[in-house]
Amino acid sequence: MVGRLNELKSPAEEINQLIDLDSSKQVRSIGVNSNDGIEIVAVDDSRRLGGDGNYTAIVPEEGRFRCSRNLRDYDQFLPANDFYRIHKGYMVRLDKLKKIKRGIRKMEVICSDNTAVEVARRRKDDFMLALK
Repeated sequence: MVGRLNELKSPAEEINQLIDLDSSKQVRSIGVNSNDGIEIVAVDDSRRLGGDGNYTAIVPEEGRFRCSRNLRDYDQFLPANDFYRIHKGYMVRLDKLKKIKRGIRKMEVICSDNTAVEVARRRKDDFMLALK
């Protein structure tokens, strides 16, 4: 039993096994468990990530993947200059944004697939700085 406990890995170690790092320690792809194996999702193809409790939906150019990791885990290792957490439940890839809509009380971003995602009020100013 003790030998099996040593084999258990922390969530961070499991994520590190499922990501592919290039020579500058930037994440290039993410391995996502699926019903018939592991799907490899290129980070460059990802438009946005949406949190749903203990799960995260990764939305690349084609398809949609649901992972059993929370959004905070992805927030820690995805490059901050490419992805920004605009809301408690959403991260977007900055170069995949199509438009930013400002209203009186709220701000939304329109992704390249015409999906609107609301920007949290307390993250609005920092988000605008990240775009510069």
